[in-house]
Amino acid sequence: MKTKKTMFSRLLAFCLALALTVAMGTSAFAAPITSANQTGSITIQGIETDAGLDLNIYKIIDVNMDADSVQPKEPVYTWNEAVAGWVNTNYATYIDANNGNAVTKAFSQADAADLTAFYKAMAAAIADSTITITAAYTPSLSETTYNVTISDVPMGQYLIVPQAEGDSTYAPATATLFPKWNGEENYWELNNAAVSIKGSPDDTKKEIVGDDDSVSIGDVIPYEVNALIPSYPSDATAKRFVIGDTMTAGLTFNNNIKVYFDEDHTLEVPTNCYSIATSDIEGETFRLSFNYDKLKAAANGATRVYLTYSATVNENAFAQDSLGNSVYTGVNNNPYDKGSYDKKPGPDTKAYTYGIAVTKIGNEDAKLAGAEFKLYSDANCTDEIKFVGANGVYAKATAAQEGSAAAALVTDANGMLKLQGLGDGTYYLKQTKAPGGYNLPQNPVTTIILTDAEGAADGKSDGILDDTTTGATGTTIKAGSVVINGKVLNMTLVNATTDFELPVTGGMGTIMFTAVGVVLMAGGVLLVVLNLKRRKAAK
Repeated sequence: MKTKKTMFSRLLAFCLALALTVAMGTSAFAAPITSANQTGSITIQGIETDAGLDLNIYKIIDVNMDADSVQPKEPVYTWNEAVAGWVNTNYATYIDANNGNAVTKAFSQADAADLTAFYKAMAAAIADSTITITAAYTPSLSETTYNVTISDVPMGQYLIVPQAEGDSTYAPATATLFPKWNGEENYWELNNAAVSIKGSPDDTKKEIVGDDDSVSIGDVIPYEVNALIPSYPSDATAKRFVIGDTMTAGLTFNNNIKVYFDEDHTLEVPTNCYSIATSDIEGETFRLSFNYDKLKAAANGATRVYLTYSATVNENAFAQDSLGNSVYTGVNNNPYDKGSYDKKPGPDTKAYTYGIAVTKIGNEDAKLAGAEFKLYSDANCTDEIKFVGANGVYAKATAAQEGSAAAALVTDANGMLKLQGLGDGTYYLKQTKAPGGYNLPQNPVTTIILTDAEGAADGKSDGILDDTTTGATGTTIKAGSVVINGKVLNMTLVNATTDFELPVTGGMGTIMFTAVGVVLMAGGVLLVVLNLKRRKAAK
């Protein structure tokens, strides 16, 4: 009997300690178990935001009670036939299929993390019909008291799956009605189970204010995050509420967080309601931790918080596929267990930068080094865009870098010029100097248009330049050379030399030719005279 009592004591401890992610169950022992009375009750308690919540309750473990002796009978706990096959396939250590699908000791000794995963997996299998089982009860929480009590419930363990469709998601909870030996009264008694469920917000929203997701290095990107304030019972001992963000290397956080209770940003949250950490936080850019009780006291009925902050696009931006920015909310899924803290990922915002690649060629497609350019944002070429870099590769300068910006954008030994970190828009690339031996073009300006509005399902940028509207025009562009390669527009520009020389008169070269001609003519006359004299002498 001592072994059986130990087993029941362990199971009791397990049931009392089993605070599965969003639920805490307690047990109140009631009347003795008799042949006529072998049922108990389950009370499920929610909070204000859970009013009207529908629940599906499934019996997953049966209790083997001998009707004649009114005693538990081995195996006392067995998996319900509807779930036994799934448990055997996926969690074989929890079931003894050779002993009437008995619940094993390994299940009673599983830690909270493993049990959380187990019940979540079972609920998911029920939802997708991998497990075929009918709910034993389908109650709803009261609209006014946010609870429900189910009476005349047979002994066993029940999986409670809230059917949430609103602002929160719920992990499954459990309620267990099991026999316990009362040594003082000398009978078996049955508990009444009480369960407190807790939903965690899943509708955290994040956006780039102004919806401009095509940016240049040096641009400031404003963000807004709004999240539902979790609702914890007043006696809860674990009331954590955190919002965090992780930015990619191409963004520099401006450390300018403001927190409000309203979307118009007029009701600011008092700073004593939260703290902000920006270092030693496991790779996160920042972590905002709320003092829950102070936050609720200051909220005055508000149900959400709105964060505003910004980041500056830095010189690492072009090397990133996208300027990602990931937010999460952190809550204690079980309001009585500090170990149940969980991070729920929110939406990830993305922004993009683009580039221009130029190949400069001359006669017979020779690659020309040393050609110099400047890039402008206006057709009159007065508003110059500054860059930093060398050896043919330049990144748009930030405001702090403009003082040390390159004087000119110069092609490298292979005639290449790469301009990186630009947003979408229209640009004007002006050649300001030709390589040695070549002429500066008559029309040295090339007009470049970068657009990225197609391709993404939500109509936003996707980091790939649109081939229908992106392009370049100019008199020095080699035919067929404008090509889009992802976020880079490639083109070839031609420099020419003059293929003829103008005739020249009055120069030293003409005088020399004339003098030589006179000398030759004089020599010819002299030869004729000498020849005539020779003939006369001969006569």
